[in-house]
Amino acid sequence: MISCMKQFNGLVTIFLFLLLSDGVRCFSQEDEEAKTIRSFPIATIEKLGRELFERDGMAAQSFDLLFEAYPDAKEKNLRGWVTELGEATSKVYMLKAKEEDFRLAYVVVFEKNKKPRVEAHLDEPLPEEIAKRFSARVAAIGALPGFYDRPYNFEVLDDPDGEGYVVYSLVASRKAHEMVVGGHSRISLAADAKTVKSVDALSNSLLILDKREGQGQGQDAVGSIVSHVVSDTPVETHVFLSLMHRQSLFVVTSDGAIWNVEEGKVTKTEMNAKDQPDKPDEESPEPDPAAEDSRNAKEKE
Repeated sequence: MISCMKQFNGLVTIFLFLLLSDGVRCFSQEDEEAKTIRSFPIATIEKLGRELFERDGMAAQSFDLLFEAYPDAKEKNLRGWVTELGEATSKVYMLKAKEEDFRLAYVVVFEKNKKPRVEAHLDEPLPEEIAKRFSARVAAIGALPGFYDRPYNFEVLDDPDGEGYVVYSLVASRKAHEMVVGGHSRISLAADAKTVKSVDALSNSLLILDKREGQGQGQDAVGSIVSHVVSDTPVETHVFLSLMHRQSLFVVTSDGAIWNVEEGKVTKTEMNAKDQPDKPDEESPEPDPAAEDSRNAKEKE
């Protein structure tokens, strides 16, 4: 189940209830049994989601800066990147393949209160920590059971529970109106950056929302509603997506709980999609047959 939400004369709560009260019946016992992914506290989910957004955004900006400064960089056999966050200085290391090894190609430097700069480091060896993080990236890619026919981005973060890494496999889109909600994965690795501890699919399937469907009649989409069955709470990619698309995400878990993901924060609302009335209130608007057909056709994440 997935939908866009519009500001409707201030009656967002009523709109949410009308939409979700029917769609919650799509959850099944199979969905309940599917919740086996590694879980984190809400504060950790928020932190990881915000960091993921920062790293991914920095990498995207780096490629624009790189090709502007070095138009011939597209011919350098680039094979990925590693982001490094710091309090005063952050960097994106662009890597190239050389025979059976990987070497530096370029480094994009982001210094606080300064204009980003691109440095050429062609064929230089990788710094030790960058080499280790890239090793984690390679191991994570190798651990994935398969890929969708879509572009992917990979980001390496420190494991929030101690030593080790978590690598995010993010299904991407080159279209601004597409929000890729499902299809992402999280791979946890040990401190050696080679031993895979777990591979977590953060959704049941690939799911792409066309944000244009939530617009019309002079109203702008202010949020989206998605169902989520692989955990009891939203996950870090929900935080990431909300920040990337500058929209609220209302995430409905299989227990009927409705969570609001907005501006890097995850909040459990007082609403529950399973709390359905025996019959509609007399003052409730009559159901729209077209809207009913749309609800019945919605896919579930």
